[in-house]
Amino acid sequence: MSIEDVFQAIRLKNYQDYLHLIDGVDVNAENEDGQTLLHEAAAYNSLECARDLISRGADVDSQDPKEMVPLHYAAANGAFEVAEILAEGGANFSISDKYGNEPLWTAVFNARGKYKTVDLFVRHGANPNHKNDSGKSPFDFAKQIKDFGLITMLESE
Repeated sequence: MSIEDVFQAIRLKNYQDYLHLIDGVDVNAENEDGQTLLHEAAAYNSLECARDLISRGADVDSQDPKEMVPLHYAAANGAFEVAEILAEGGANFSISDKYGNEPLWTAVFNARGKYKTVDLFVRHGANPNHKNDSGKSPFDFAKQIKDFGLITMLESE
């Protein structure tokens, strides 16, 4: 059994294998790319694994080498349910990646007409006017792409 086996079980959303493998494993262990098990659960919308990792003390705000937190991964991959679990676990919505993008920016960029994750982030205090290193905010981007659903949601904040 290796840590990669745990990552694989999370990727495959195989909760039973995950449960057999996780005991005795450092829940904040990283893969060769510097991502934690919780980053992986968020990337693959592996809800049960994410819930279990948080209950075992996984760092909901751990940053990978690109300074992305699990919320960035959930937002990028449409993992709304995992984003909810991260929010309930106390995740910080104001942590920027190495480009200055907070998780809301990632959620807005990847929304494509699906606004549940954006709405969740806004309800948890994410700042639609936070500018990244390129001087663009999530609200600016919504206006640029003329997504009126996003514009309405973000301007009300």
